[in-house]
Amino acid sequence: TLQVVNHPGFGEREKGEYITVSGALVRISDKRISYEACPDCNKKVTQNSTGEYSCEKCMKEFAGCEHRYILSAQMEDSDGLAWISLFNDQATSVLGMNANEFQQLDEEQKKQALSEPLWVPRVVKLKSSWNTDNSGERRLKHVMMQAWPTDFAKDCGDMVQLIAKYD
Repeated sequence: TLQVVNHPGFGEREKGEYITVSGALVRISDKRISYEACPDCNKKVTQNSTGEYSCEKCMKEFAGCEHRYILSAQMEDSDGLAWISLFNDQATSVLGMNANEFQQLDEEQKKQALSEPLWVPRVVKLKSSWNTDNSGERRLKHVMMQAWPTDFAKDCGDMVQLIAKYD
């Protein structure tokens, strides 16, 4: 459960900790939904005065760019609440459209797209690790690695089998 992320020492392993929780997204922040990325390497690009996009990593200029998701959402389960990050693949899966498609929506459609995945039961695999931000402050960060719909029939069958072992 999400309660485990508040235990002392959680996330201290060198490569982070993985947990699987069953819960729902209860809020998706509408701040910084996506960024403009290089079509070759997916790193952030900057738009120059001629309207072209420059990638410092590839040292190339492009007429256009790709949009890639970088969402923040609150997830809740039976024991807790945590802010999690969803990067491009996971956000595309949750929202049902890629970031380029999302950018084409009007403001009302964007609000609708961000509200549709809320309160939908799902199982989520999270990677939790401590990071230091630009100000030097350490904080525990949770990143969605995978998400899939809750299979209530399978979960009930598993519980019946566990209960049967106690007979």
